[in-house]
Amino acid sequence: MTQSHDDKVMTRIKNLLAMAGDTSSPNEAAIAARRARKLMDEYQISEMDLSTVEGSDMGTTDGATGHKTASRFHGQLAVSVATINDCQVKYVRNKITGKLDIRFEGMLVDTVCSAEMFRYLTQQAYQQAERREQGRANRHAYRMGFAAGVNCQVKEIMAERNALKTTAGTALVVCKMAMVKQHFAPVKYRHSNTRFSGDRSSFHSGVVAGKKAGLNRQVNGGQRRLAG
Repeated sequence: MTQSHDDKVMTRIKNLLAMAGDTSSPNEAAIAARRARKLMDEYQISEMDLSTVEGSDMGTTDGATGHKTASRFHGQLAVSVATINDCQVKYVRNKITGKLDIRFEGMLVDTVCSAEMFRYLTQQAYQQAERREQGRANRHAYRMGFAAGVNCQVKEIMAERNALKTTAGTALVVCKMAMVKQHFAPVKYRHSNTRFSGDRSSFHSGVVAGKKAGLNRQVNGGQRRLAG
């Protein structure tokens, strides 16, 4: 069976995202992640007139947290990932495991990217914290810093993506988010200060790592948190 153009685009995006998940080569992972996002933007601008998007183009993709209760680390990281991929995100209870999953809502191709990006960023944060920090509190502080560092990158990338226009001349991000909110019930996020009981040096080490985690170069940023 011959692959359709849309299927080929999705396959290429998934291959790039798989490369982005290779934590053994951070530089190549960063390049792959950016190429995946750029490819999706080009596809959605040149191949898909957003004014003709139908309900079948929208969808959800879940990412596992492995926890039964809400985690600030997972929430902050998920909001950053959703932002860069023009999605909204919320917690949902997995009926099989009984644990909380992260559900990304938006255009299906964007939710797939979000779930993959969330998976590999979470993996990086946990692996690096385990390798570099001593004690549960310090590892948690490192992960919180990591999420903050990723958020810094997202703000810089979004400054670039907000300049992208659809074929109709409308800002791509604005247009897509309007469709997402129209198709799904809007999600409200709670804002909160970052709290942790570990050493501040562990948090700052996490921030530095998050700013290098396969997205973009660093800028100043803050944190946001998922609604419960």
